[in-house]
Amino acid sequence: SKTSYKELFDYMKSALNTYLPSLKQNRSRSSADFTSGDLSDLDHFSLLKVNVKEISNVSSVLVPGLYISDGTKLSLLLNSEARTVSVLFKSDYIEYGSLVVSGFDVNTRNQGDSLVLYAGAKELYLGGVYMPNFSIIGGAKNNEISLATKFNNPINKRSLLIGVRSFVERNSETDTPQLRIKFTPSYLRDKMQTWSIFSSDIVYDTTGISIGDFRVENSDQKLVFTGVASKRDSDTLKVSLSNFDIAPFSQLTESLGYKIRGKISGDAFMSSVFKNSVLGAGVVLDSLMLNDIEMPTVKFNSIWDSHLQRLNVKLLRLDNLDPIISGYYRPKDRVYSADVKMKGVQISALDPLLKGIIGSTEGDADIDVALTSDGGPLSINGGISISKFSTLIDFTNVKYGIDSAYVDVRNSVLKLSNAKVFDPKGNKGDFSLDLDLRNFANINYGLKVLPHNLMVLNTTMKQNSMFYGTVFASGAATISGDKGGVNMDIRAATAGESKFFLPLSGKSNASTANFITFVDTDKVEVASGYNTLYRKRLMLRKGEKSLGSNAPNMNINLAINVLPNTDLQVVIDPSIGDAIKVNGSGLINLAINPTKNAFSMIGDYEILSGSYLFTLQNIINKKFTIESGSTIKWTGDPINALLDITAIYKLKTSLATLDSDMSGTVPVECQIFLKDRLSQPSVTFGVTIPNADTDVQNLVSHLLNTQEMISTQFFWLLAINSFSNVDSGANIGAAASSATGFEFLSSQISSWISSDKFNIGIRYKPKDKMASEQVDIDFSTHLFSNRLLLEVAGNYDPDNSLSDQASSSDASSASTFASDIRGDFYLTWIIDKSDNLRAKVFSRTIDSFDENDGLQENGVGIYYKANFNVFKDVIDSIKKRFSAKERMSRQKGRVENRNKIKNR
Repeated sequence: SKTSYKELFDYMKSALNTYLPSLKQNRSRSSADFTSGDLSDLDHFSLLKVNVKEISNVSSVLVPGLYISDGTKLSLLLNSEARTVSVLFKSDYIEYGSLVVSGFDVNTRNQGDSLVLYAGAKELYLGGVYMPNFSIIGGAKNNEISLATKFNNPINKRSLLIGVRSFVERNSETDTPQLRIKFTPSYLRDKMQTWSIFSSDIVYDTTGISIGDFRVENSDQKLVFTGVASKRDSDTLKVSLSNFDIAPFSQLTESLGYKIRGKISGDAFMSSVFKNSVLGAGVVLDSLMLNDIEMPTVKFNSIWDSHLQRLNVKLLRLDNLDPIISGYYRPKDRVYSADVKMKGVQISALDPLLKGIIGSTEGDADIDVALTSDGGPLSINGGISISKFSTLIDFTNVKYGIDSAYVDVRNSVLKLSNAKVFDPKGNKGDFSLDLDLRNFANINYGLKVLPHNLMVLNTTMKQNSMFYGTVFASGAATISGDKGGVNMDIRAATAGESKFFLPLSGKSNASTANFITFVDTDKVEVASGYNTLYRKRLMLRKGEKSLGSNAPNMNINLAINVLPNTDLQVVIDPSIGDAIKVNGSGLINLAINPTKNAFSMIGDYEILSGSYLFTLQNIINKKFTIESGSTIKWTGDPINALLDITAIYKLKTSLATLDSDMSGTVPVECQIFLKDRLSQPSVTFGVTIPNADTDVQNLVSHLLNTQEMISTQFFWLLAINSFSNVDSGANIGAAASSATGFEFLSSQISSWISSDKFNIGIRYKPKDKMASEQVDIDFSTHLFSNRLLLEVAGNYDPDNSLSDQASSSDASSASTFASDIRGDFYLTWIIDKSDNLRAKVFSRTIDSFDENDGLQENGVGIYYKANFNVFKDVIDSIKKRFSAKERMSRQKGRVENRNKIKNR
């Protein structure tokens, strides 16, 4: 268009004045009158089109808080010759402050002697109210504006229809425009209830709002507004309520996680509404429910004190007239003071505010605080008594409880010191809290926990696929944070019967953890109605993350001294069962930042005992014992841990397959050596015959002289409990078919009858040409908090004839009279928690090819282990051990003496 913007807007203003002439401030003809036809200075055709291609990173910079989706379109068409004007606007998503709208469509144009309007939105969120299927239809003509707006939410069966007719007039005294509003039949529906909305004249102008009689009512409920709202002290707005249900207005609080139910009756007034408001009321809140928590019936009273120029307020319990809140407010200088006394407050009301941090909160609180302000920030002083408090920590899934505690409140800072907290097992710890409320826009908090064998983790793989288990610990933990983020710093040593699982099947990223859920702090929490609205919002803001995210940051730093009382299970492949289950010791540091999808582990872990479940295509399923001294070292990424593990599977079999001159069964150890990175470990195998004489060792070493031969015999032994005849060319699959069934059945029976407290192994080997029928039984268990280990192993040979025939004919040979029942017994006492000092009692069968074969040997041993660079380190560690015990003994004696003196 050749028309200037000023002329264009003058023309638009003239067009509007044509339909609403009372809006004109100057009754004289404007320079471009829409009805006169005097438009010679304007180009006949003007068009403005705006197509938004990409604006998500720009709009919020130009107008803070404004977000507009790409693809938004604006079209303004002006045809002065045809006397037409139209405005079209379409946008998939717009957000500004508390306004969020999707599927927005506006069409405004003149049609004949009227100006018509249509506006619609698939979803509209405004001031805490969610309104899907929203629309406005209206028009303007001869100083009259007709509008009808409605929305319908089929999910909660809530709908609204409001129709108004407004008349633009001139105030006879001030000669300024004023708007006179009348309601056409309107309603508000909430499930089974319907409220009618109507009024007599409502007049709005620059001086205020005059309300004749505005009503919202049904058969037994009523809300009535009458009076004048202005800046004048003489003007008063009155409200009358009768059994009015506040449920429809609950949607205003649902975004904060609170559902409010109840009924209000009474009267209230407010003078000088738009200046120094003065409130007077006598209102009763009955049948009040907050998130299904029953609240007492209360009455609110307020009286204006003209002498002190302040409003006195009271909130009372109606059953006993005990004051809940009593105080005053002086509007002139905005000074107020209030005493708050509340007994038996259910602390579960905190759950919505702290959603994602705690949940399932229980307990009562007695509040006695004073709220004061001299015109500046609010100051809170007093105290809060807590009893029978318990809450579930979402991240750890542990529920903690406090029998009683007192929170001291000074200058808006809440302090809870050295409260005794306990876990579901009854273990205890010390708990302290600082909560700074001086800045409500950014509340600061700090927690300190000193656990004593306290449960600190109780999760499953479904809750957190990154790591899970049941862990008890002693140490110290501090948690601090504000609106910007949370910092967790934990220093602890494992305690009790802890079990920690670390699945490393490809999920080493914090973002894959199901249990860690991040919620946009600006997200509007409304029940399942505007999911599509929120998804659009996320897509819109995805592009601006590169400019800097405002999402709260979370840093978790854990330094864990893992002791032998903790079972660590590294799950390599959960689909087939490969897992390393160990206990040992080591200092491990974990750094987790879920916001940045970061998870790292650094530390050395020395294995004292454990097992490795080795599987092969569901044919072989054997549990290997991991040798003490094996290590796992983490250097960052958990899946790239360095392994140095030796695992052994013990069995008994005949050597006759390797050499026909040898008879009888001997102990054999199948070994797996895991080296290098856990993500790509190098795996080698070994086969040894412990306790055998030199000739047997040389024979086996000669036959198993390559890794290929060792691997072949390794798999034969695991599959069918027997060596392979290297010259026979037998196929392992065919041979295994006759024995694997018994092996599988034995393995399943062992698994069924074993538990976390004890392990039972049963193996059955059928009779063949080289060996007789044999049954092996193993039993092991940990007693007295895993400090005492009992191991029993035995085998029963019901048909010893084959071995008898192969044995020497010398009647004096001890092996000829070997019993067909043979067994081993070990009892190990772990003397110190670090498992460096052990005592062992044993009775075992001698397996050797000499005159002692088959006899029992018995013994007792003391074992001490120490890591050192020079031998002097060992001497020093022993001295420190005994000197520390001596100090503890002296300290214990002093405590006992003091207690004796007190008792006297």
